[in-house]
Parts: sequence; structure tokens; C-alpha cells
Amino acid sequence: MPALVTPEFKQRLDVFTDNLVKYRQQEENRKIKESLFDELPFTRDVPQAYLWNAKQLDLEFIEQFTADKKGLRILEVGAWNGWLSNRLSKSGHQVWAIDYLNDEYDGLGAHKHYTNQEWRPLQVDLNDLSLFKDEKFDLIIVNRCSIFFTNPFSTFDFLKTLLCDQGSLLITGLQIVKNWKREKERIETMKKVFFANHGFEMFMFPIKGYFNTDNLKELRVSGFRIVHFPHNWKNWVKRNLLPNSHFNCLAIYSSKP
Repeated sequence: MPALVTPEFKQRLDVFTDNLVKYRQQEENRKIKESLFDELPFTRDVPQAYLWNAKQLDLEFIEQFTADKKGLRILEVGAWNGWLSNRLSKSGHQVWAIDYLNDEYDGLGAHKHYTNQEWRPLQVDLNDLSLFKDEKFDLIIVNRCSIFFTNPFSTFDFLKTLLCDQGSLLITGLQIVKNWKREKERIETMKKVFFANHGFEMFMFPIKGYFNTDNLKELRVSGFRIVHFPHNWKNWVKRNLLPNSHFNCLAIYSSKP
């Protein structure tokens, strides 16, 4: 798999990846059977199958969004094990899948497990996407990884410059917290406990780790349309009535012709 990272980043990444893989190997929920990758996100014979429910809804939305479009140039940012890139490629689109992990189960190394080999995995530093500055894409998908960027809005602004005329930037898996102080405390505690138990940092980069309602306003101001998702009454109640809840949404930005 091609890797476009600096030697300094590669050295740091290798240390983090080695620690992460050793940690994940201790968990029973890490490994997906190689024969099941082609079925993702719909197979139920996977660890923590309930976590794939939201990914199924993401795919349904994306397929509807691209239903009348053929042969799109698509960049998937934060592609993880490539399940979405595989699906989009099988629909006839040209797909580049980027992430900084290349593990064969928790990264782009999983590419070898898919029958479809047409999508293109590329290991990069997600906080420095300048290598794509001369590229243009019809659709860019930030796949459930926004909270892991050091500066999400700078990344979003840069990705906008990579869009073709009438191109779209889609951010999936946004969880907007209402009580950000409580969430900040929860994340800081979680990071400290993780380091104490495992001896390495939980996140490779310094991150805030959440989006709050002010960030939601910032998304709207910067031209994104918010789609509350999924549409159900429980989510509506949480969104509007419960002070310590979060709600799920997608964000879509479309460039002008």
C-alpha cells in the first residue's frame, strides 16, 4: 500500500501503531473474519455488530445522495478499514481511501481482504493533506473522524478547495454535545485512565474530542447544511429536552459552479 508521509511522521506513527495493535489484540472485538469484509456494513457476524447500525444508515444516505451520479471522483478521509470505499467503488466511482493507520484489520491494510481491489488506499497524515492541493474531487467524505483532527475547521476549509464545480463535502458521524464542560471532563478522565493502564497516549494527536452547539453554528456559518440523523422521536427528545445529551447529524457543503 502506498504511503505518503514524512520520515518524522512515519517514525511517530510506527510507535503509535505498534502500541495500538498490541492493545487491540488483547480485545475480543478487534478482528473481523477476512471472509466477511465484502459484506460490511451489513453482516451481523462481527464483534460489536450494533456499532455498524449507524454505518448502515450512513451508507443509505450516501447512496441516495449519489444515486443520479456516475463515475464520481471520491476522496474518503478517515477510511479506516475501507468498507465505505469498497461500496462506493463497486457502484462505479473512482475512490481514494486515506487514513494514517495501515493495519490489516484496523486500517487500510484491510484492502487485501476485499474481493474488489479497484479502490485505492493511501497512507497519509490526516492533519496535513497538502499533497492533494492540485487534485479535484466531485465528492469528499469525512467518515466519522472529525473529532480526531487537531483543527477540524481548518481541515474542512482546505477540503473545500479540493472540490470540483458543484462538488460536495459530506461529514458523517457528527455528535453534537450540549454540555461541553461535562464532555471535556469525561474525555480528559478517559485519557488519563487509558495512559495509566496501557502506558501510551490514547490519541496520536492533541484533540478536543467533541463538537458542541457552538461548533454546529460554525458549521452553518461556513456554508454547511445540517441533516439531523437518524430521524426518530427519541433523538428529537434528546436534542431538544435533555441538557446532558448529544444528537447525531450529518453536514453537507456544496461548492458553487
